[in-house]
Amino acid sequence: ALIKHGLRHQQLKATKTMLDFIQAPQIQTIQPQRPLSVAQLADLAPAAFTQRPSPTTSDRYGFCDTLTAIEILDNHGFKCFHASQTKSRKQSDVAFADHLLRFRNPEQQGDAQNAPEIILLNSHTGKRSLTISVGLHRFACANGLILNDSGNQTKLRHNQLTAAGFGDLLKQQARTLPFVMSEVDRLSDRQVTEQQALAFAREAAQLRWDLIKATDPKLHKLKSGSYAVDTSTPSQLLQSRRRSDDSTDAYTILNRVQENLLRGGRDILSYNAKTGLTKWRKAPAVTAIKASTDINQGVFALAEAML
Repeated sequence: ALIKHGLRHQQLKATKTMLDFIQAPQIQTIQPQRPLSVAQLADLAPAAFTQRPSPTTSDRYGFCDTLTAIEILDNHGFKCFHASQTKSRKQSDVAFADHLLRFRNPEQQGDAQNAPEIILLNSHTGKRSLTISVGLHRFACANGLILNDSGNQTKLRHNQLTAAGFGDLLKQQARTLPFVMSEVDRLSDRQVTEQQALAFAREAAQLRWDLIKATDPKLHKLKSGSYAVDTSTPSQLLQSRRRSDDSTDAYTILNRVQENLLRGGRDILSYNAKTGLTKWRKAPAVTAIKASTDINQGVFALAEAML
């Protein structure tokens, strides 16, 4: 369990070893079926243990302590099951980088397939507020959905983190967790036609790439970059990665599309404006926390509107 003494001890250890932190090519992440240990959390999101803001922030910046937020969540029964941190280009930025933590309360489990979560997002660079959102963990594929931010997200300025204030915000978000499971039930009960699914996947693809027509005569006027293609990308986003995801209900389709968008591996078109050449390649996984969160929330919002 994440207890106060252990967290503070690990914070000192994480600070001492920060310069030895090895940056992986992707964000550091893990999604076990048991709560993370203090050591795992320190390895995966070392910025969560930082006790000062980045030296690039102004004197008016109020430091928002992730460690205090973790302790408050723990006191309310929420344990951390997932941690990730954005890769830093400079070693000196590791201690202040964006980090995302997902918490579950064992007493507020959803069902055998899904568990509602509280999601904490923070950084110490002055570029974002501490944010708590509600989301959902799907055990079959370790997908972590984040609900759209309309009424399901609270931001805390970097001078407002107190035990009482954060506790009130946490209770506010915890009250929305039953809604998460009711939304799962609603989407699971709704059957989707092939045409509806393709329309949804087409819109979802544009959360990550510009969508082009394979026969577009203006293809030579495009900028260099990666593109989704209307005749192939939507159908590939609908492909299932396991037999249990072959269902045609809205919730399963939402998860298939979300997983394929974020994990990559599907064909996209790469265009080089200088040479005029195109090449099919496999889409890489989304590793940046902000991009992952934006796509996640966007897919859920689309599902609520379209499915």
